[in-house]
Amino acid sequence: MKEIDMVKTVSPVGQSFDDFLKEEGMADAVAVEAQLRVLAWRIEQQRKAIGLTKAALAKAMDTSRSQLDRILHAEKATLTVEVLDRAARAVGLRLKLDLEPVAG
Repeated sequence: MKEIDMVKTVSPVGQSFDDFLKEEGMADAVAVEAQLRVLAWRIEQQRKAIGLTKAALAKAMDTSRSQLDRILHAEKATLTVEVLDRAARAVGLRLKLDLEPVAG
């Protein structure tokens, strides 16, 4: 058997990144990770906008500064709704979750 036959060939032309993620079975996980990162980023931006230090935010959340850094900057943050809600409230925001139909 030729070596080329054993390697899965992928044509980059015409394939979107979304299609690639779906094909690899990673689309849902990547979407959730992206949404969590956006929420953490927005909380961090609001913290800066209101002039709240990380130490003060950690205190308002009743957590440590190092835990707050893991929440706001972790590559693969495992955030709970409770933690996100506490962080949002501490910077004057309200966490809003929503559901929508899956496009099929």
